[in-house]
Amino acid sequence: MKPMVRVCGTLLLGLLLAACDNTTADEHVTRAEAALAGHETRTAVIELKNALQKAPDHAQARLLLGEAQLELGDYPSALKELERALDLGLDDDRVRAGLLRAKLRLGRHQEVIGALEDAGALTPSLAVILADAYLASGDLGRAHALYEQGSALSDGNMGLGVVAWQQGDVERAERHLARAVELDPRNADAWLRKGELELALQRLEAAEASFAKAAELPASRVLGHVGLVRSALLQKNLAVASDRAGRLLEIAPSFPMAHYLDGLVRFEQQDLEGAEAAIREVQRVAPDHPPSLYLMGAIKYRQRHLAQAENNLQRYLAQDPGNESAAKLLASARFDQGSYERAVEVLTPFVAGTRDPQVLAMYGAAQLRLQRPAEATAALERAVDMAPDAAPFRNQLALSLLAAGDRSRAEAELESAIEVDGEQFQSGYLLAMLRMRDRDWEAAGEAVESLIESNPDNPMGYNLRGALALMAEDVAGARRAFATALEKDPQFLPAVQNLARLAEQQGDRAAAMGHYQAFLESSPDNEGALIALADLALRAGDRAAAADHLQRAAAAHSDAVRPRLGLARLHLAEGRVQAASEAVDEALALAPDLPDLLLLRAEIDLRRGDVAAAKAAAVRLQAGVAEAAGAGGGASPTLYLALGSLQARLGDRDLARSNLERALSLSDGNNPAALRALARLDLGSGDADAAAAKVERLLAAGDDAPGTRLLQADVLLAQGQRAEAERMLTELADAGAREAVMRLATLSLADGDAAAAAGRLEEWLGRFPGDLGAELLLADALMRQDQDRALARYERLSDTGNAVVLNNLAWLYMERNDPRAVETARRALAAAPDNPDVLDTVGWVLLKSDVDVSEAVSLLRRSVQLNPRNASVQYHLGVALRESGDLAGAREALRRALDVEGFPEAREARAALAALEGAD
Repeated sequence: MKPMVRVCGTLLLGLLLAACDNTTADEHVTRAEAALAGHETRTAVIELKNALQKAPDHAQARLLLGEAQLELGDYPSALKELERALDLGLDDDRVRAGLLRAKLRLGRHQEVIGALEDAGALTPSLAVILADAYLASGDLGRAHALYEQGSALSDGNMGLGVVAWQQGDVERAERHLARAVELDPRNADAWLRKGELELALQRLEAAEASFAKAAELPASRVLGHVGLVRSALLQKNLAVASDRAGRLLEIAPSFPMAHYLDGLVRFEQQDLEGAEAAIREVQRVAPDHPPSLYLMGAIKYRQRHLAQAENNLQRYLAQDPGNESAAKLLASARFDQGSYERAVEVLTPFVAGTRDPQVLAMYGAAQLRLQRPAEATAALERAVDMAPDAAPFRNQLALSLLAAGDRSRAEAELESAIEVDGEQFQSGYLLAMLRMRDRDWEAAGEAVESLIESNPDNPMGYNLRGALALMAEDVAGARRAFATALEKDPQFLPAVQNLARLAEQQGDRAAAMGHYQAFLESSPDNEGALIALADLALRAGDRAAAADHLQRAAAAHSDAVRPRLGLARLHLAEGRVQAASEAVDEALALAPDLPDLLLLRAEIDLRRGDVAAAKAAAVRLQAGVAEAAGAGGGASPTLYLALGSLQARLGDRDLARSNLERALSLSDGNNPAALRALARLDLGSGDADAAAAKVERLLAAGDDAPGTRLLQADVLLAQGQRAEAERMLTELADAGAREAVMRLATLSLADGDAAAAAGRLEEWLGRFPGDLGAELLLADALMRQDQDRALARYERLSDTGNAVVLNNLAWLYMERNDPRAVETARRALAAAPDNPDVLDTVGWVLLKSDVDVSEAVSLLRRSVQLNPRNASVQYHLGVALRESGDLAGAREALRRALDVEGFPEAREARAALAALEGAD
C-alpha cells in the first residue's frame, strides 16, 4: 500500500499548488506585456504559455507569444502561434506582418510576394516585408523602391543599407545601417548587418562593437557571438577566438555553426584531431554543409589522408564549382596521389583567367608529369612572370624546358633561381643532376660538393655523392656517403634504400632487410620501408613475411593504396581470390578510379567467374581513358595495352584492337607485348595469316621471348601444323613456360587423353605448387577419369572462394546426394552472381535437392537469359518448370533444348518432352 500513499500525496500536493495559483489568463498576459516592454522576452514567453495553459483560445496571448518567439529566433513556433491567432479571429496588419516575417525567416519568400504584390497600397511595415522578399529572390530594383517607402523605419533603413552594399556603395550602406540601429537599438538584424559590413571593411574594432551589441539581444545572441569569433580569427588572435568559440558552444551546443567555428579555430591552432572532431559534429547533422566539407578537406590534406581529402573537396566543389582555392587544394591532393591527369582536370577551368601563380605552377607540374612539356612550359612561364622571386617556380620551369629539349634555357632558369634565393637547395640539386646526366663527372662532382658545402645538414647532397661514387664503381665510398646521409637525417629513406640495394646486390639479403628493420625502429610505421621489406621478402620467396609487412603498412595507414594493392596481388598469386577481392575493394574505396586497381578488380572477377563484373571494370577504365583523351590528354601505352588485353579476354574485340593499336602507336610501333596481343586478336578472329605476319615482324626485330614463341606455336596450331607446334610447346614447357604446359594439357584433354593431361599438370604443380589455374585444369582432367580424386582436389581448393571450384564441387556433391551441395552452390553464386554456368548449377542443385522449386526456376531463367544457346540449361529449366506445374513452359524449354544437336542430356530431354506430350 505504500506506493499508493506516495501517489496520493503527490496528487494532493499538486492540487494544493494549483489551488494556490489564482492568477487568471488575462493577468498572465498583462505580466507578459510588462516583461516585453522591459525587454525580458523569455520571461514574457513563460507568462504567455501559462496564460494559454489556462485559456488555450486566448487570441491576444497567441499573438504576443508568436511575436516573442520571432524576437527569440524560434521561427517555426512563431508561425504556429500567429496562425492560431489568425484562426481565433485576430485578422489585422499586426498579425499579418508577424506571419509574413516568420515565413520570410523560414525561406518562404515566394509566399510573401504572392500575398502582398497585388495588395495595393501597403503600410510602411508591410512594404518593408515585401522588399525583404524581393531582396531574397534577387530583385534589387523592386526591393529598393519598397524599402524607400519604409525609410522611416529601422528595418527599412537596414534594407536600404543591404541594397547599397550589394550595389557597391559602401558609404551609403554605412549611413543607412547606422540609421537603422539609431532608430531601433534593439534591431538585432541591423546590428548583425552593420557588423558584417565593418568586418568586410576590416574595421575590426567597430565590427566587434556591433557584434557585441547583437550578442546582447535575444534574437541575435548566437549570431552575435559567431561574429565575435570570426572577428578574432581575422585578427589572428587565436587565444581570444578559442575562448569565444568555447562560449558560443556553451550558449548553443547544438548549433552546427558553433562546432564549425570551433573546428576552424582548432585548425588554425594546428590541433587537427580536435578540428576533425568538431567538423564531424557538423557533418553528423549537416553532411553537405559546404564550409565544413572544405575545412574537412583541408584537415585531411594536412593529415596526409589524401583520398579522404579528395572526397570532401569534390563534394564541396559540386556545390561551389567556381571556388579556385578549393580547386587548388583538390588538385594538390590528386597530385600527391600521383593522379596528375585528374589534377589537370580540376585546374583547367581556372588556368586561363587565374592570377594565382600557385595554380599555374601546379598545373604546369602536373602537365610535366604527364609528359606534355609544351603545356607545362606555357603555364610555368606565366607563374614565373607573376612571381619572379619565387625560386621553386623557376625550378619547375627548368624541368619543363629540359623535357622540351631546351637545355640552355633550363640552365639559365636554374642559375636565376640560385641568384634569387641563394638558399634554394633544389636549384643546386637540379644543376648537379644535369651534370650527372651529361656524364660530366668532374663538373657533377664539383656541383655536388658545392651543394654539400652550402647545405651541410641536408642528406640529399650526400645521397648524390653516393650515387656519383657508384658510377665510379667506388662501392665503399658510396656506402660511406649513404651512411653519412642517414646520420644527417635518420628518417631519410632514400639512403636506407640505397644501402639495402648495395647489400642485396652483394648477395646479403639479410643485411638489406636489416637496414630497413633498423630504420623502422625509429619510424615503426613507415609505409615505404614496410613495402620495401615486403618486396625483399617476395624476392626471397617468403610470401608470409611479405604479407605481414603489407598488412602492417595497411593497418598503420588507413588511406594508403599501395599496401592494399600489394596484398591483393599477393593473395591472387596464392590463389586466395576472396582475400584478394577484399583487399582490392578496400583500395578502390580510397582510389576508385586508379587504373591498376580496376585492372586487378577485373582479373579477380574473371578468376571468380564473374564476367559481368569484369566487364563493368573494363567499362569504367575505358570511360576514364576516353575522358582523358577528350580533355587533350591520354593514357600511357602500358594502360592501353593492359586495357586492350583485358577487353580481348572479355570478347570486346573492337575496343581491344583499338586500344592495342593505340599502345603500339604511342610506342613508335616498337611494343612487342602490344604486337603479340594484336596477333592473338587475329587468331581469335580466325585470321591466322595476319597473326603469322605479326610473328614474323617480332622475330625479325630480334624478339625471341617465350611469349613470342608461344604465340608462334599457337599460329602453327591454327594453320594445322600440330606436330611442329607441339615440338615448340614441349621445348617451352621443359624450359619452365607455364602457358606451354597449360596448352599441352589442353591439347591432351581435347584428344580425350585426360591421363596425359593430368600427368603433365601434376608434374608442373610439383615444381610450382599453388598455381590455381593449373589446379583447376587438373581437377577438370580428373573429372573425366577419376571423380573421387577430382572431388578431393576441389575440396582442398574450396577455401580460395573461386566460383569455378565451388560450382564444380557443388555439382559433384549433388551427384553423390551429399547435403553440402546446396551450401556450396550458394557460395558459388555469392562469388559470381551473374555467371550463367553458376546460376545453372545452383538452380539444378536446388531442384534436385528438393529445396525450393520456385527459386530454382528463377535462377535457371536468369541463366537462360544470359546464355540462351546452352541446351543443358534449357533442359534443366524445362524440368524445373514441369516440377512447378508450368507444363506449357516446360514443353517450350525442352523443345528449345532439343533444337541444339548433340548436347549431353539430349536423351533425357527427349524422354521428358515425350512424357509431357503423351500426358496431353
